[in-house]
Amino acid sequence: MKKKKVLLCGILAFLLLFGSACENEDKVPVDADKDDSPENIVEVDTEYEDFGYSPDYFEISDSVEYQTYYFDSKVGSDENDGLSQNAPKQSLEEINRLILEVTEETPVKFLIKAGSEYEGQLYVAEFEASEEAPLIIDTYAASDNNKYAKIVGLDDSSCVVVGNSNVRISGLECTGQKTYRGIEVKPVMEGVMENVVISGNYCHDLNFDVSNIENGLSGLPELGTAPSDAMLRLICPDERYSYQSGGIIAEANTPKWMGASWFENFWIENNIIERVARTGIWVFSNWTYRPGCDWGNNPYYSDEVNYYPHHNVTIRNNYISHAGGDSIVMGAVDGGYIEGNTSMYAQYLGRPGFYNAGIWTHSCKNIVFQKNEAAYTYMQNGAGDGEGFDIDIGCSDIIFQYNYSHHNEGGGILMCNHSTWLVKYDENGEYIRDADGLPTRENIAPYWTDVTIRNNVFADNGGSVIVCGGYVNNFHFENNTVVIPGNSDLDKILTSHDLKNTGLPGEGWVLQNNIFISRGGHMATFDTSFSQGCTFDSNVFWNFPDTFEESVKNEHGEDMRNFILADPGISLDTLAENGLVSMNAFKPSGTEMLKGALSLEKMSLYDAEGVDATGKQYFGAYSTGK
Repeated sequence: MKKKKVLLCGILAFLLLFGSACENEDKVPVDADKDDSPENIVEVDTEYEDFGYSPDYFEISDSVEYQTYYFDSKVGSDENDGLSQNAPKQSLEEINRLILEVTEETPVKFLIKAGSEYEGQLYVAEFEASEEAPLIIDTYAASDNNKYAKIVGLDDSSCVVVGNSNVRISGLECTGQKTYRGIEVKPVMEGVMENVVISGNYCHDLNFDVSNIENGLSGLPELGTAPSDAMLRLICPDERYSYQSGGIIAEANTPKWMGASWFENFWIENNIIERVARTGIWVFSNWTYRPGCDWGNNPYYSDEVNYYPHHNVTIRNNYISHAGGDSIVMGAVDGGYIEGNTSMYAQYLGRPGFYNAGIWTHSCKNIVFQKNEAAYTYMQNGAGDGEGFDIDIGCSDIIFQYNYSHHNEGGGILMCNHSTWLVKYDENGEYIRDADGLPTRENIAPYWTDVTIRNNVFADNGGSVIVCGGYVNNFHFENNTVVIPGNSDLDKILTSHDLKNTGLPGEGWVLQNNIFISRGGHMATFDTSFSQGCTFDSNVFWNFPDTFEESVKNEHGEDMRNFILADPGISLDTLAENGLVSMNAFKPSGTEMLKGALSLEKMSLYDAEGVDATGKQYFGAYSTGK
């Protein structure tokens, strides 16, 4: 991380935009009512953070000698030895049999001819392999028009089950209208399951039954409209609409008698997932019972005792479209990346009593959440939430940067937390009992704190841009560019409410150096009613009504500091188009937004475009103009 010393001096808001900086100093506002005399200059360190990109997995050495088996469902035969493309084996059953024989002493690849098609389940478990020479399952003879080997799963099952460490799965097409899961990753034994890579697969039309829909897939409604309540229940009835149904489902769920299990060094990357009944990608655990996650087998004492989160989990560069519920859920992870993913048209099969968003975390800490796009999340047929992104219950130490949220019906980003009842255990896993010998329970607020949301673009979302539900603490919303439709005086940029009626308001909310634009020119509000402290400092507002400044200052008083009315040089006609690079259209065209903003204790080393922003105090997501 880089550090640069800066000086803070109290100056008026118009000097921020049009004044010159002190020679060899960066001057920024502290309080508009104070002067910039030397006694009011405060020296601080700005820490420029660089979290880089997600880590790569181990590169297999060219010196590793693999035994390769070839499979072709059309012309192969299980009587063949399968050791060449000219004599391939044929059946899925034969692959499963040979997988059981794999040992560390003889590294093995199974290559399936692209265009092959199978029905049943590929069972990738009960083998032995090493990190240096993992078991590999992939395709051969692939082309642009013929990329995958296809597995049509059985009803109420999974196309692929992965149960052991040191394995890489690529090139599979997984489908089945009544098949619950495309690729299921689950430890078959207690302890760590590590070095797993699920890459470059295509999972589609899973537990997504259109057999009773007139004209099948072509009978679904046009983009922008979700299926009607009656139609979506034909596609997936409520009893089949579960989190663990979807494209790639990974969960540590060994039974209690066996013992705890968890993932380490796990990559889910470059997969395409379309039309799955509930979840595109799901990572969670049944061994992370803890405040905010009130289910699981572990007798929780602390995060250091009887708690088994996953470590080094990377979900990157996946494309998910028309997930019936959530596109991506990362849960129970300590240390990981959600990077470069695209979520389109999530919550496509939403319904009353269910709450889904595009991409989100739950019970996670130490996560870098960057360069993702979430768009067109639905909130129809009585469905809840509907935001593009979500930092959910029990999360802490999250960096959310360089993301693009647009056209989500429920809003830009959700942050939520509430108290939960937990049975109390001691460090030995025994119940803590009351005077009558009964197990005690305690109502605990999960640890949700230290979340930084910076250098993102939020454009044309429905609902509120920021939704805060319950006990969320110490979040910083900084250097973001926010464009709201501005078609109604009822628009809210920030909304707060008491989630689950626990009576625990959040605190430590800070919004700084942001640009807020209203396309339609209507009034908008910041609802901080369920907060014990929210500070606004050095934010730019454009195209709001003449009464907007007075209104928000009357509402928030001294918390609304250095209110700046200025044209950021972003056209009101700029379209929020698809594709992460499209967010760059919201760069300011003038120089006024590129200087004089508040200097922060921590800033990203790079802006939303990847430009080195060292030493720059700027408004919005970009440190340079068009």
